[in-house]
Amino acid sequence: MNILLVHPTPPRGYWPRGVFLPLCVPTEMAHAAALLRQQGHQVLVEQRDIRLLQCEFDWDTADARFMTLLQEHDPAMVVFFTPTATAEETFRLAGMIRTRSADATTILACGPHPTALPEQTLGECPNLTAVLVGEWEWTLLEAAHQGRTKGIAGLRTPSCTNAEWLPRPVCTDLDKLPPPAWDLFAMEPITRRQRWLIRWLPLRTLNLRTSRGCPNACSYCAAPLTAGTGVRLHSVDYVMAMLERGLNSYPLDAVLFEDETFAADEGRLLQICDAMRKRGWSERLRWACCLRTDQARPALLREMKAAGCRQIEYGFETASDRLLKQIGKNTTCEQNLAAARYTREAGMRIFANIMFGLPGETADDMDNSLGFIRAIRPEVLSATAMIPLPGTELYRNLSPELKSRLAWGDLHYFGDALEGFNPTAMSDALWNRKFRQVQKYFVKPLLWHQLLRDAGDESSADVQFWKKNWRRFQRRHPFKALRLPT
Repeated sequence: MNILLVHPTPPRGYWPRGVFLPLCVPTEMAHAAALLRQQGHQVLVEQRDIRLLQCEFDWDTADARFMTLLQEHDPAMVVFFTPTATAEETFRLAGMIRTRSADATTILACGPHPTALPEQTLGECPNLTAVLVGEWEWTLLEAAHQGRTKGIAGLRTPSCTNAEWLPRPVCTDLDKLPPPAWDLFAMEPITRRQRWLIRWLPLRTLNLRTSRGCPNACSYCAAPLTAGTGVRLHSVDYVMAMLERGLNSYPLDAVLFEDETFAADEGRLLQICDAMRKRGWSERLRWACCLRTDQARPALLREMKAAGCRQIEYGFETASDRLLKQIGKNTTCEQNLAAARYTREAGMRIFANIMFGLPGETADDMDNSLGFIRAIRPEVLSATAMIPLPGTELYRNLSPELKSRLAWGDLHYFGDALEGFNPTAMSDALWNRKFRQVQKYFVKPLLWHQLLRDAGDESSADVQFWKKNWRRFQRRHPFKALRLPT
């Protein structure tokens, strides 16, 4: 069967934003493509961010090339991987396919959004044949083999009732998945030098996922929808084979391990570090990963640094123990401060994630979070407003009226606060004013400074833009500039 896998973007008007444009391999799609191809199917990939980049962000040209791809390869099945922010684009592209092929093409959507809202997704997009709920590679393989969409565990059609619905358990042995089919993707723009994967370092980076899931379940996180609860791990041998294949195939400087938490099994992480050192990769490769702060032990961090790790991302979120407990983070401010201190002592960079607009947050809580950022002085700061993603506790607690007004493209982490959504203890006016001030006088100028620091003597147009904005901020707000943790 000819199968087209599509990775859409958020709609035009939402994306892209500024210069921040991380290009990476959609890992789940790359594994699905490899699995389908292994079983004899002909697979093509349409990665829309790459396509739009190639078309210089001319959406009409990108759409025309998409239609040409459909015409030339005539896929019997088209599958969209759909986080919530891309749902509107999935629906639009599905409509384009349906106008061309009437009912001849099976059109499926998978990923977090259709998993969270299967019936609503099918209702909002009647051009979809079905949706794949949960972890989707094996469900898709079965649907491709059988050439049908009914009676398959994990797959839901418009006519499927709750009584007929068959959930699919997650795959317990991730090593059964073949290695990602990187050759089906446009790897040259992905592996060229960019500063958006291991932020803000201009490196030739490949993203890898070595596990699925997280030991925690935060109230705002949609990852468990497809990753499942708990953690499943690729073996160390599987990880090393992926790394070796990547190094032999592409001119890499770095690897981003995109696991929800890379130290879910500390013993396995130590084995990975040891294997990288023995192969000499610790000298050749820089790498970055994400840890929970309660996993950051000095001895472990030293081993990671010795194996080539240069940057660790932490979801600090807030400087309030009360709010950390309320969102189900299961960490404390003391653990957060300790993790930052241990990381700094080990000689690695800190990537700090902070969220504002948490349920019950006060103006003082926001100020305390800014004080926390000043205290730890991260090399990278991502500070955004909390978003109620479908499938999360945060979304379930929304009023029906607010749910009915949501535009899926609004549910992104591009930095904007969601209009009409204010779970804080502040009035709407105070929350909106406070968040705008934090973005204008703290987050954006700190971002410009961080980018300029890591750009070194680079003299590109982007660097000149950051330099112009940073200098203007210093002139207009000299005291605020002095208070930034630069």
